[in-house]
Amino acid sequence: KNEQLRVVDTFVTGRNAKVNAYPILTIETYSPSNDSSGNFRIFLDGEFTAPLSFRASRKKILQEMHRLNGIGKVTMLGPID
Repeated sequence: KNEQLRVVDTFVTGRNAKVNAYPILTIETYSPSNDSSGNFRIFLDGEFTAPLSFRASRKKILQEMHRLNGIGKVTMLGPID
C-alpha cells in the first residue's frame, strides 16, 4: 500500500508563510517470550537502511536514517537507551 501525507497550504497567509509536515515513524520490537533475535531494515522513498539489529541503539538507528537521501532531519522521541 502506497501511503502519502500531503499538506495543501493554499489558504495560509502571511509573508513567506508555509506549512511543514513532519511524519512520525514508530519502530518497536516485541516478543512475548523475550526471545527476539535478528535484524530489520527501514524502507523510505525507495531506499533501505543497512540491516539493524533488533537491539540497535538510538545512535545506530539515527546514523542509518541519516544515510537515506529522503531524510532531512531525524529526532528520536522516547526513553534514552
